[in-house]
Amino acid sequence: MKHSLLLLLAAVAGLAAGKTDPGPVGPQGAYLEARSATVWGGGCHINAEIVTQERRALVGYAFEGGAFNGTAVAGVNLVAALEAELPLSEGGPDRAIVWVSGATPEARSAALAWAVGGLGLEGGSYEVVEETVTVDLGALRLSVDGHLLVEGDPVPDAACCTMPEARWYGPLDGRVSDSRVGMAETCRLGRADGLTPWSSTGTNSLQFGRFGSAR
Repeated sequence: MKHSLLLLLAAVAGLAAGKTDPGPVGPQGAYLEARSATVWGGGCHINAEIVTQERRALVGYAFEGGAFNGTAVAGVNLVAALEAELPLSEGGPDRAIVWVSGATPEARSAALAWAVGGLGLEGGSYEVVEETVTVDLGALRLSVDGHLLVEGDPVPDAACCTMPEARWYGPLDGRVSDSRVGMAETCRLGRADGLTPWSSTGTNSLQFGRFGSAR
């Protein structure tokens, strides 16, 4: 009887421990996106851009914690330059270059696989380059030396949130939560193999937020 009671107590303790251990947490961190078209603005302006301009984007991830496929990804920074034949809001990108830096090779590979899934690049054509990347959500800044630079500021008073009817696109990665719109002071993609150089200034073309525990 005493032996059976000890086994029962051990089983209950195991169940309790299982409830307090949710298992590995998915990637967590900061996200910044710059599009070649206005994200938040008047309908006439948006309609004038969508056919010819809404085909390119620069996307950055700063991985602060969590894991993907059993590999920790903290410390990885990743930036992708995306391009599509049709407007990005109508389908995924057709071509991309992805720059990645930080942490270990295993961490970079895991972070890349997670980002590729969120951006719809699995069936597309993309090139991966290991080069120093900066993703700073506090300063709304993305950079890859010699290739691209994005700098901006949040829309004042979070007006994009109080006037959501004027926001036409959400983040390309749907796992990003509580995103806001920013104004691009500088947004430039220079020469990159297979992609079209582009730039814009003074437009509400930035989106920023955080990604959480997606597995």
